[in-house]
Amino acid sequence: MSAVEADRGVKPHKRRPHRKTRSGCLTCKRRKTKCDEGRPSCGKCIHHELTCEYAPSNAAPVSPATSIGFGAVAPLNILDLELMHQFVTSTCLKIHNDPKMARIWSINVPALGFSHDFVMHGILALAALHLAYLKPEMRDRYLPQATFHHEEGLRKATPALSQLEEGNTSAAYIFSGLTLLYTFASTLGDAGISEWIVFSRQTYSIIRYSNERLFAGPLGPMFAAGAKRSEIQNQLADEGLEVPQAEHLTQLLSRICETTADGWKREAYRQAIDELHKAFRVVYSQPLDTLEAADVYIWAHRISDEYLALLKEQTQEALVIMVFFAAVPHRVDTKRHWFLEGFSVHLMSRIYPLINEQHLPWIEWPLREVGWVSAGEVKM
Repeated sequence: MSAVEADRGVKPHKRRPHRKTRSGCLTCKRRKTKCDEGRPSCGKCIHHELTCEYAPSNAAPVSPATSIGFGAVAPLNILDLELMHQFVTSTCLKIHNDPKMARIWSINVPALGFSHDFVMHGILALAALHLAYLKPEMRDRYLPQATFHHEEGLRKATPALSQLEEGNTSAAYIFSGLTLLYTFASTLGDAGISEWIVFSRQTYSIIRYSNERLFAGPLGPMFAAGAKRSEIQNQLADEGLEVPQAEHLTQLLSRICETTADGWKREAYRQAIDELHKAFRVVYSQPLDTLEAADVYIWAHRISDEYLALLKEQTQEALVIMVFFAAVPHRVDTKRHWFLEGFSVHLMSRIYPLINEQHLPWIEWPLREVGWVSAGEVKM
């Protein structure tokens, strides 16, 4: 400080201490933004829905102990911790065949749950159903938790699902996906015939609305995997591959065209059967251990609104098509996809009582294919 500055009483300027860090995530370094070093995903990456990556040599920073102040401390919810442990160590490994997806489900998905309550409720709901499946003797412990978290998630997700924006698209998508899996697994409970289709189409609508944003976000590899399954269906159709089981769909379409007078109904049924034909090509030609859950619900993405309306009306033709669809989840390896176990039987048990005597002969093949027998002897 100069003598003049001293005479004027000017205080020397002190540089504020600046803590430099070289342990931020690679994504923030590339974007040249300050990283808060949150693990497993930093706050910036979560906010902008980016994949958060750290250099392998970096160790997680040690957080100093913090004072919690005065007042009562809320006890740990041991059951919720048990459910989260179940999800990251087991449930998330049983959703995709691709091991690369396990990292997305075990790290990126819970990270979204820490920022969006409804995602966390979706995670815990699915984990609770999985435990009820693995430990049937403890269903009374886990099923109420599954219902609670499912309903809380739906309640809290409503604003996000009704107003998609940059900060919530990945969270909205993964919640819809978790809810779809929950609905499949709810054969333990009381899911309706078309309820799973509604959630599946909701998931697909989010993809269509925010395609580029989702592919660039923390769940990008998940969307790429789903797109690949859809491409396989289209490729097999373009190649003209036929499987013997599809002949039953051809016969079904002929019957429907002969008995349906309304042109728009015929078109809705035809389109649903055409898409089911694509699914048949995959599940009846590809090795069973390569099939994914996406091979089941892609059909729901592609059917028309007109067919879905006819299904809700429970027209005989729409119900019969759903009986044929039950063969698709039946083919998927339920040891790898536990949430699909019993789903075909669940559909059959709901639909069969609604089929009149005139249409019972139409469903003879899918009944045999699924190996389903009603409470009484099936009469054709």
